[in-house]
Amino acid sequence: MVKKKWLSELTALRAFAIIMVVLGHSMIVYSTKWTVYSMGNNSQFFNVLKMYIDVFQMPLFIFISGLVFGFNRINLRKYLNFFGFIRNKIKRILLPFLSAPGMGSN
Repeated sequence: MVKKKWLSELTALRAFAIIMVVLGHSMIVYSTKWTVYSMGNNSQFFNVLKMYIDVFQMPLFIFISGLVFGFNRINLRKYLNFFGFIRNKIKRILLPFLSAPGMGSN
């Protein structure tokens, strides 16, 4: 029962992280760090909010990824074979990326 509760809490944390990424990406044009092009409208509020989101956005995703990996490895006995792990990631991530139209080639 503890595992189920822990995973549901992790799901809530993942949902929060996804919402923060969407907000961060939608506000990036108002950031003073954005140099691709300048916006006609400036917003100090969105600039400051984007700076705060940037502080925890990527560390939170890395933390969640480590938790999921550790849970799967320890409790579900996955990823015990390093080469099997790499082969699985190539099959699930790299091959679809390389086969997508316009991706993987310049």
